[in-house]
Amino acid sequence: MFGPLVSQSVRGLERRRVGTVTFEAYLRVLRRRWPAIVLILCAVLAATAAAIMLLPPAYRTSTSVWVGHDTEGQNTWDALQTDQMLVRTYAELIRSPEVSQTVAAAMGAGWTRGRVESNVAFKTIEGTHLIQITATGLDPDSAKNLADTYARVFASLSGQTAGLQQARVAVNYPAPKPGHPFKPKPKLYGGIGLFLGLVAGLGGALLIERLDHRIGTEEEAVRLLGLPVVGRIPYTKDGDAANPIQREAFRMLAANLRFQFADSRSWALGVTSPGPQEGKSTVLGRLAGALADMGTNVVAVDADLRRPSLHKSLNVKRSPGLAEYLAFDLPINQFLQPSGRNGLAVVGAGPSPPNPVMFLESKRMTSLLQDLEAIASFVLVDTPPTSVAADAAIVSSKVDSMILVVDLARTDRLQAQRCLEQLKQAGARIAGLVVNGGRRVGKTTYGEYYGEPKESRV
Repeated sequence: MFGPLVSQSVRGLERRRVGTVTFEAYLRVLRRRWPAIVLILCAVLAATAAAIMLLPPAYRTSTSVWVGHDTEGQNTWDALQTDQMLVRTYAELIRSPEVSQTVAAAMGAGWTRGRVESNVAFKTIEGTHLIQITATGLDPDSAKNLADTYARVFASLSGQTAGLQQARVAVNYPAPKPGHPFKPKPKLYGGIGLFLGLVAGLGGALLIERLDHRIGTEEEAVRLLGLPVVGRIPYTKDGDAANPIQREAFRMLAANLRFQFADSRSWALGVTSPGPQEGKSTVLGRLAGALADMGTNVVAVDADLRRPSLHKSLNVKRSPGLAEYLAFDLPINQFLQPSGRNGLAVVGAGPSPPNPVMFLESKRMTSLLQDLEAIASFVLVDTPPTSVAADAAIVSSKVDSMILVVDLARTDRLQAQRCLEQLKQAGARIAGLVVNGGRRVGKTTYGEYYGEPKESRV
């Protein structure tokens, strides 16, 4: 039933692999989508429980009538054949409309021939003279009364059947009063509901996986891009830089980068993301602050000349900035702005030029980065998302390394892969991933450690 959907979903996860789909790929889908599976399962079980409670109980009981000859002492083969023929004949007569109509009249008000026929069933018991009558009702008395009345009426009418006067029909035993309903059956219905819930949950998880192109988890980001994680920015309630969860996360990111780039020389690092609104500018601004707090001289440069936002993160002016520096022959000191933090200076973007690519490709951009590396240990360069323009690829050829920011709740898998390919084609060295929206490190969460809720991301 779900075969094609399973194959398509898993192939979507395995874009970078060649060969057959692995069992681990199926498990990855289940690990990523287990909340959906549980939710669908609970919904089906709740619907099953509601159906069980809403279905009216039904009771069932049986009696039987005996059919045979009045003639005694005839145990010949012909007599036995005649008896069997009589049983088969009366098995048809018992279903006749005349019988059910008479039973409906005997049952009283509210009973019709159709109601009677829908609540009785008949079966010939092989090797005997018995015809079994099974009746159902909404209560035990109704079921018993219908079975007994039908047997009594049929026995009475049988003696009036033309051509069969020598036959005798007698009620074998009265129908017992049922002690419990035969339906609904909670255990059976519950088992069916559980099975259908699991099937629906698995099918729903695979469908969601097929339709949802977001990365979703840190493990998927690492598997998809093959890059190490240099920083994890967890969800917080307000995303405030003063939040201890956020602050510690950026300290860890800063420490990882200082360890990775531990040489005495200065380093220029570019920051980009596959798509917009994934937090790259905020990450760069807070990373710059964390490095400065560690005693490192940092210059943050806003090279996103299309939609700059770094000046908002660092609370500085947009102009004068990079665009004016690249357009005019002016010293860099006129464009460096203090951030209010010791060791951190900022170069804003300036007004958006008509052709940002031409500005960023210029030799003056290269010389700017060299000049800034002479006065700072780290030069952090904010660039536009790779899906928007080629600016990030151009800047990547001028800096020492790139940092790729991915938002687990927003970044598209295919877009992330294309981003990586674009940077690699430009010859970029990639320091690693900053996972924006990561919840867990090891067996605990930032929020559990600090006693803070974990609901928003930067």
